Amino acid sequence: MPSIRLNPYILLVIAPLLWAGNFVVGRGVHELVNPWALTLMRWSLAAVVLGVWAAPQAWRARDQLWQARWTLLGLSVTGVILFQAVLYEAVRTTPAINGAVIMATMPILIPVVSYFMFEAVLTRMQALGIAVSMLGALVVVARADLNVFLTLSITPGDALVLSCVVFWSLYSNLLRKLPTGLPPAAVLWVTAVLGVMILLPIAGYEATVRPAFEITAPIIWAVVYVGLGPSIIAFLCWNVGVAGVGPTKAGLFIHLIPVFTVVFATTLLGETLQHYHFIGAAIVAIGIIMVSRGKEA
Repeated sequence: MPSIRLNPYILLVIAPLLWAGNFVVGRGVHELVNPWALTLMRWSLAAVVLGVWAAPQAWRARDQLWQARWTLLGLSVTGVILFQAVLYEAVRTTPAINGAVIMATMPILIPVVSYFMFEAVLTRMQALGIAVSMLGALVVVARADLNVFLTLSITPGDALVLSCVVFWSLYSNLLRKLPTGLPPAAVLWVTAVLGVMILLPIAGYEATVRPAFEITAPIIWAVVYVGLGPSIIAFLCWNVGVAGVGPTKAGLFIHLIPVFTVVFATTLLGETLQHYHFIGAAIVAIGIIMVSRGKEA
């Protein structure tokens, strides 16, 4: 049977859609479970489910995976462990709007990291597209109100979200160091397994210094969602999308996270859809088109 190949740009829309839900779920259960335990349960579930079909792929590609062992370790530490656990830690103390505004800076930092790692440069069209799409994201999260920005206050959670931007920028660029031809599912499974191994002692220590938590229905559903959607589907979509269009273009799609977060708020929390949602989404779309037309450096 012929394999189904999806457009990488479609995959890069699916990933932030699922990650927006991850942000909302993390915020929703932040009082019920500590971030490191949630991250461990998330990736443990992902590793088990992925292993059904990814483990045989990883075995067949074991020589290539071994050659890329340090890159895989870097991907696990930056994308699987630090980005996820620190993000869950951040949403315990930072308002959603602060986190969304800071997350919108990610596509700016990805090319900067790419410059230092690969001496890559941006075309004028890409640089302008990044600025335009960021403006659209900021219009959405600020509700087109300048006073929102003037009253922003920096919290420890804000600083943690900013560190997540750094972690994800490193993760996205490290993907370029992987040998060509490695199965995406095998790469994700190996990074997940490595992440679980590293997270076990960390989560164990956290359990001794934080209040105990009970496994309740909300936590179970949260783990199922973040373990399958944002962990498996989103990461596979992102990894394949980055491989298809490059980290600079792919990074632009992170702007869709605050846009989708607003959509979830209007549908799940009953908030009213406003004119600035449409304006911001349209501006983000224009920026994506501009960057997608620029050649990857």
